[in-house]
Amino acid sequence: MAMTIQHKLNALHVFCRLRDMGISAKAARRLIRLYERMVRHFLYTS
Repeated sequence: MAMTIQHKLNALHVFCRLRDMGISAKAARRLIRLYERMVRHFLYTS
């Protein structure tokens, strides 16, 4: 289950979903940078 959560919240996966929603690549990259700063620590620490 943890692997599934990590996959769904992976920055590349989220980026692709943002693009699927019609957000421009530039805006999606900006959002992903913020997203990674906020979420990475919680996802990948034991």
